[in-house]
Amino acid sequence: MFDVFSWVDQIAFSSYIILFYAAVLSVSLLIIDFIYVAYSLSRKRFPIMWPLYILRYVCNLFVTVLFFPLLRINTIQHTNSYLELLLSVLSCEYTQGQYTHILYPQMICFQQYHIIHSFFSIALSFIFMLISLLVSYTFFDTSFISKDPSAR
Repeated sequence: MFDVFSWVDQIAFSSYIILFYAAVLSVSLLIIDFIYVAYSLSRKRFPIMWPLYILRYVCNLFVTVLFFPLLRINTIQHTNSYLELLLSVLSCEYTQGQYTHILYPQMICFQQYHIIHSFFSIALSFIFMLISLLVSYTFFDTSFISKDPSAR
């Protein structure tokens, strides 16, 4: 499995924030594509088809390969599993009378810019989990004795 935290703690804080917002941008683009495809389906008109193809392949990639690295919650020291990256901003510990980030102790949690990072982290993680749930229900067969050879 792809482990983000094996190398994230070795980069500077500014690079970590750039990586975090790259993950936020990728999930945001997925949400925009999801809304466009849903709107086109409601009007029963697709002027261009490539957003539908992109949605199919990117959703499959996010739900299978990138789900745990994006969404892993506050277990940095204990587990090696894209939600991982989104929720890593919330990984704080109480030291010396204040909450600081586990990987970057100079960042004080829930003050100044950390509030903005936390808002994006929580909001996009929730939306990402909902989209992943919808994609899982759409593409994956839950029957263990399915007759369909293409069932996943």
